[in-house]
Amino acid sequence: AIEYYNFAIKKDMEGAYAYNAKGLALCHLKKYEVAMKYFDKAIALNPKLTMAYNFKGSTLFDLKRYSEAIDCFDRAIMLDNKNATAYDSKGKVLRALRQYQKALECYQRAIELDPEDPFANSHKVIVLCELGRYQNAYEHNQSLSCTASQPVSCNVRGNAFYHLKNYPDAL
Repeated sequence: AIEYYNFAIKKDMEGAYAYNAKGLALCHLKKYEVAMKYFDKAIALNPKLTMAYNFKGSTLFDLKRYSEAIDCFDRAIMLDNKNATAYDSKGKVLRALRQYQKALECYQRAIELDPEDPFANSHKVIVLCELGRYQNAYEHNQSLSCTASQPVSCNVRGNAFYHLKNYPDAL
């Protein structure tokens, strides 16, 4: 994939999308520091490219550079306040920082924007459990699909049942 992105970049030096895509490919290869340079180039070429801020923020999260990650997600949200992915991703960073209430607010906003988002919904339930709000977690989780394609929802539902001491349903 990187070879093709190199070709696209060579042909279109102004191609913010190609730089962004190459950065993402580099992330999949766990070459995070190199990927950051490509996200930065994409942002320099197109400062309104929210996906570049999202990917850069996720990369910074993987590098445990949480403050910088939050800055990227805030920038993506400022550019597009209907960016559910940015809210969910910012929530993940806040959760890593144990700022559970702020994380919960981000997940709730992501869900308002995209009610079917399995990640934001599952993340919300996890944070509710971490806050000890198991009944709220159970109630929210009831609205989620628990299928083979959504194993996180099933696991989170089991945890909520467990903490509510409803052991038969946790199984």
